[in-house]
Amino acid sequence: MKTILSIVVILFTTYAIAQSQTGVEKALLKKWNGKEIKYNPDDPDWYQIRKKKKWGLYADDQEILPKVYDSIGWFNGLNPYCIIKNKGKYAILLNPFEIPDAVDRLQFSYDVIKTIHKDGKYYTKVKHNGKWGLVDWFSGFLAISYRYNTPTEVPLMSLSPWEITLIKNARKKLQADWVILDSINGDGVYIARYKMTEKWGMFQDSNGKIRTLIPMNYDKIDFFNWNADFTAVYNNNKIGFYLSKWTFEDEAKQSVDCLYDAFHKFSFENNIYLAVQKNGKWGWVDWMTGEEKSAFQYATKEELPTPDF
Repeated sequence: MKTILSIVVILFTTYAIAQSQTGVEKALLKKWNGKEIKYNPDDPDWYQIRKKKKWGLYADDQEILPKVYDSIGWFNGLNPYCIIKNKGKYAILLNPFEIPDAVDRLQFSYDVIKTIHKDGKYYTKVKHNGKWGLVDWFSGFLAISYRYNTPTEVPLMSLSPWEITLIKNARKKLQADWVILDSINGDGVYIARYKMTEKWGMFQDSNGKIRTLIPMNYDKIDFFNWNADFTAVYNNNKIGFYLSKWTFEDEAKQSVDCLYDAFHKFSFENNIYLAVQKNGKWGWVDWMTGEEKSAFQYATKEELPTPDF
């Protein structure tokens, strides 16, 4: 008898809850003039209401977005934004309870938005006109221009407001179409590509003043290693070397022409020596002067004799 009574109580309670929920939903649909309602599975205080084929977003008895959008994502977990779709384009919506002008920031500029969560940070890769780039999800700033064919090719970059200002400054003053920050040295160092010639240079920004470390003459440039005296520069698939402005100041220049196919740095008795490969053979070159210091007759760099210059 007790078992039967328990079942009856459970069924009645379930029915009462369902009726209550139905009543609430009907009231919300009536209030907001909608035909369908769905709740955020992680936070039922957020819900969406549909009228015809368009959706709106609501929370805490407020209309966040009117019913004019094709689809609306959810704020789930720690995700700092949700994705909105309208007329085949996507936009990023920040949490309007945290960012008062979040709705005003909506820009339906993207064909696809892909969110990456890595090491506690969120990154946003976006596609536009068939190419992928990276956008700073908070400011909407396009940190990496649309140049990649797939999202996996797009490098991850987390930018501070100061770094965003630095990149904007480089794009404007240097007419750069591509700016990459130096994660090794920091201190406002970056490489930038001149959009007219697609040649790269290296620069350092200090309070908006740009210092040229390497001019925009190269197909590719390696960043300086920490406290390194020189770095590699590339033209026509050949490697040369450029002296550090921090070490040599006004004497910094390209010290080794772009003639070589590979290189390796060796350390002997606290001195750095440069081995380079040319026409399949290895030899020594003086990285300060560009003078070749041995015959190029060694099949591997390990076969090179101990340098004596």
